[in-house]
Amino acid sequence: MWRVRTYHKFVPSLAIRHRSGANVPRKKTKNPLESRKKAVKEAQRILRMRVAQIEASKPRMEEIDPDLLRPERQRQRLAISEEEKECRVLLAKDWSRYQMQRYEEDFRKLTGLIVCRKKALVELKKASEILYEKAIVIDKKLFPLEKKGPTATPPLQSYEAPDAEEDYIHVRT
Repeated sequence: MWRVRTYHKFVPSLAIRHRSGANVPRKKTKNPLESRKKAVKEAQRILRMRVAQIEASKPRMEEIDPDLLRPERQRQRLAISEEEKECRVLLAKDWSRYQMQRYEEDFRKLTGLIVCRKKALVELKKASEILYEKAIVIDKKLFPLEKKGPTATPPLQSYEAPDAEEDYIHVRT
């Protein structure tokens, strides 16, 4: 009889890797108290760093010599003529008018943008309801805003609520 010899090629990607339970390394258990201590230490370290950064960025104030603050060293106020006062008042009025024009122009631009946005949303709703729903979703990452305040305030002890009698009702004519 003829014996047929076969040679198998070993392919590592196809090999099944098996580990018996004895060779598997044990997971280290972490003590929650130690991890909490590490977190507190890290927070304290970050706080110290930030305080150091703030102190380094503060401008150093030098002591002012008290001799410089004597009344005789202070400047005298200049007398302003009536013409100069009137000129300053007119300049302030001109500036106020200019700022009002700027405000109105910005307001007109903003209202125009809002109108265009509304028209675009109407057209988008006609085209695709799904795209419209995605377009009107508010992106909270763009303008992060959190409001915190009292949700329930206790009544004032000294406040007396008015009765609903006709004596208390005042009608303006």
